[in-house]
Amino acid sequence: MSGSNNEKVMFSCGKLKLEGVLHIPPNAEQKKAVVVCHPHPLYGGNMHNSIIITVAKALEKKGLIALRFNFRGVGKSEGYFNDGIGEKEDVRAAISFLVNLVKPQKIGLGGYSFGTLVAFPVAVEEDRVQALAGISPFISPPTLLGDYYRPKYFISGKEDEYVNCHQLQEIVISLPEPKKLELIAGADHFWWGEEEKVAQKVANFFKENL
Repeated sequence: MSGSNNEKVMFSCGKLKLEGVLHIPPNAEQKKAVVVCHPHPLYGGNMHNSIIITVAKALEKKGLIALRFNFRGVGKSEGYFNDGIGEKEDVRAAISFLVNLVKPQKIGLGGYSFGTLVAFPVAVEEDRVQALAGISPFISPPTLLGDYYRPKYFISGKEDEYVNCHQLQEIVISLPEPKKLELIAGADHFWWGEEEKVAQKVANFFKENL
């Protein structure tokens, strides 16, 4: 990554050090910031995933600060994969790092695929998370976000091999407002060629709801 407003960072999660990239726009709007969580580490997921990078850049262009980071055991992040349990602590650590560094007035949390499995439970428990977005989301259990009354946005491909769009629709219907679900025709779990479209939609959501 190049560019003066992209900064490589290291931050602590307990005894571990995690690596990330901070996207800071020149006109950071009222210090709004979003943490972005990457796909499954055991299947090649990391903060350099094309969806994750494109979302972070789109947020930056909208005047929002974005932090993408590697979960434990990925890239230069210390530790080992921890079945999504330790990874929740990684998400909390990323939020705390942002809060301490840029003192944002509002924080959003977004995830892609596996990233939603760890981001969603953290959002439920974290008062600091004021808007939530999931790309190709796994809402597990289906009742997980039943008490989350803050803005929620979900986007999934109609051809997704891992997320059943009909089941997802039923779950989202059961969730409290405010919420929005978009199902994209022709798109699968990996969003080849659709990265920019997804990123713009996610960035617009956070711009409007933070």
